[in-house]
Amino acid sequence: MTIIANNKIFADNIQNCSANPYRRVDLLAQLAYEVDHNQAITLLKAKVSQIPNVIDSPAPDVEIITFNLAGPVLTVHPYCKNDYYWQVYFDTDKAILETFGEAGYAVTNSVIQSIIYLNMTVIVSSHHHLKEVDTEAKSQACISKNQRKFILGKADALPIFFERILENW
Repeated sequence: MTIIANNKIFADNIQNCSANPYRRVDLLAQLAYEVDHNQAITLLKAKVSQIPNVIDSPAPDVEIITFNLAGPVLTVHPYCKNDYYWQVYFDTDKAILETFGEAGYAVTNSVIQSIIYLNMTVIVSSHHHLKEVDTEAKSQACISKNQRKFILGKADALPIFFERILENW
């Protein structure tokens, strides 16, 4: 017996995956801008198609789905029978890691810089809040404006951007 809450029935989509003969696994793979995306796609398609229980028809899909500060993001879609979904899911994650490692693709500096500078924004914002309590509203507006610039700016420009913020304090 399967019990489904009323809220799921009336307010959500219920998908019966067992009604279809196969299922698509949805994963993402980050590339750096320096990486040849066509080579990465070719390598991943070959590696993913060798995973046990990935079916031949439809063939695995590997395509660019979006871009971010680090570079293009690939969507990786192998297909498998329902019983093997999680095995194919985890094996595909391993295949992405192994393929990129064997090809010499490294974690991009842009990703690392974005994480570091995003954390710096929080620290700087907290430090400013403690240091100049009387100008709290002005500083929060300044931080918000600068965060918008941060989101729209390129990763290479971030060190200069944060140097300018720190110089003003």
